[in-house]
Amino acid sequence: MMKLKFTVLTLLLVALLTGCAAEAAAPRQLTSEQVVESMRQAGVKLHGLHVKGGGFPGGIYARLLDRVNPDTYSMDTYAMGLVTDNPSTKAADHSLASVVNLSVYVFDSEAERVRGRKDFDKQMLAMPQLQVHPGIYEKDNVMVVYLRDTDFKDLVDDEILEAMDKL
Repeated sequence: MMKLKFTVLTLLLVALLTGCAAEAAAPRQLTSEQVVESMRQAGVKLHGLHVKGGGFPGGIYARLLDRVNPDTYSMDTYAMGLVTDNPSTKAADHSLASVVNLSVYVFDSEAERVRGRKDFDKQMLAMPQLQVHPGIYEKDNVMVVYLRDTDFKDLVDDEILEAMDKL
């Protein structure tokens, strides 16, 4: 009888540990809301344009990637203090518009995000005349595309990187 109790207890313990290990190995699923909240906490002021997908059909801001429509936002760089009418600000030599588009793609998995990134890169190659340069930030199942006017580090790169790191 004692042997039976020990065997049952051992099987229960193995089942419990196996279930916990499987749960711990499950990939984390980030949401658009988590990304936006992290951005706001990092000081990025966003206004929803077309939240829950949609955007500008056929436009660069809302490209369909691997069957995923992004949530699109405008970035208020005036409210962030990056662009002002004063020529002595840190943005004086920078031709950054007051509203910059930011797209948040939420894929079902990290593997789908990787496929979405390949799709994005392929679409960008098909548009050599494009006058903006996408900054791409990736984490788990999320890809954020920030369209900037130069190919160099932008005034908000640090804030976006901080937000993505905190996710």
